Amino acid sequence: MKKKILFTAYSLDIGGIESALVNMLKILDYSKYDVTLLLEKKEGIFLDEVPKEVTIEEYRISDNKNTIIRKIRNRLKLIKWIIKNHNKYDFAGCFATYSIPGTILSRYASGHNALWIHSNYYYVYHKNTDKMKRFFEERKVEKFENLVFVSNEAKNDFFKVLPNLKVNSIVLNNILDDKKIIEKSNESIKKDNLVKEGTPIFTFVGRLEEESKRLTRLFESFKLFLEKNDAILWIIGDGPSKNEYENKVKELDISQNVIFLGRKKNPYPYIKASNLIVLTSDYEGFPVVCVESMILKKPFLSTIDISDPYIKLSDYGKIVDKDVIEIKNELEHFVHGENFIKEKFNYSKYQKKLEKDLISLIEGK
Repeated sequence: MKKKILFTAYSLDIGGIESALVNMLKILDYSKYDVTLLLEKKEGIFLDEVPKEVTIEEYRISDNKNTIIRKIRNRLKLIKWIIKNHNKYDFAGCFATYSIPGTILSRYASGHNALWIHSNYYYVYHKNTDKMKRFFEERKVEKFENLVFVSNEAKNDFFKVLPNLKVNSIVLNNILDDKKIIEKSNESIKKDNLVKEGTPIFTFVGRLEEESKRLTRLFESFKLFLEKNDAILWIIGDGPSKNEYENKVKELDISQNVIFLGRKKNPYPYIKASNLIVLTSDYEGFPVVCVESMILKKPFLSTIDISDPYIKLSDYGKIVDKDVIEIKNELEHFVHGENFIKEKFNYSKYQKKLEKDLISLIEGK
């Protein structure tokens, strides 16, 4: 008999969490598992990429403006769902840390459950431990059997704040679809007005959000770099800091060399066309773009290092301090011939270990 598995999330709109969820669903053995994906909103560009064996359901909460009506509707909906699904599943995982409905439903769906923690919340809350504690108290984190962190750094910082939490914890990097990445990287793109003949291309891919990504740091470094060198900087993504970034580029007078390409469902042809991938973040849960660049055999420069049972980024690319001058210097070292690719990356070996540990989690081994 197949084991019943439930995963909860908010939606499948574009984003790193959503992409990682779909990639995880793709590697499961559906001869062994009967999988249900429960979304607060059954929408998003990744919906059509979910394996056909997965049952997708919606749990949309009421957004009625009347507080009393909204609470009554949501409470009745929850009671009805619990009556129908209490301990129905052999394993339940909440894949969206921020989803309060997802955390509640996954806990009631199975006593064998897990909460995925996708970011380093110690830095998300600017080391404000009280706010971080409240965030996880609202999600009743202590009632989960397992916590899944995407990196050792995120796990270690979490337990600095909540050291006495008696919950099993493991590290599982986000799973990528390397074959799809390579295939999609071969799609043609129009590079008119995006390149200058013989000029290197640096590329950032991610959410345009200053709190974590610190693109102002990159722009300031790039401004200094351009004083004696030439390059094009592609910015792929969208987010709340977009206008701030566009104004910063104008202020620094580097608009001729910085091109905002917007959000791309398929960024891989741009990564493939680049000479160097750059990441100047203050913190990351797990810097997926670095692994994507490794799959496409592209060098990367990152202010974030990851060291865990699966991967150590500094073994494969260039890690730099979070300092404008140091970043500028490394950009110069790259264009002057330094090889930032240190070792060949074996993604197949990397993923097999991830798959093994994921199945051990689901099976409770």
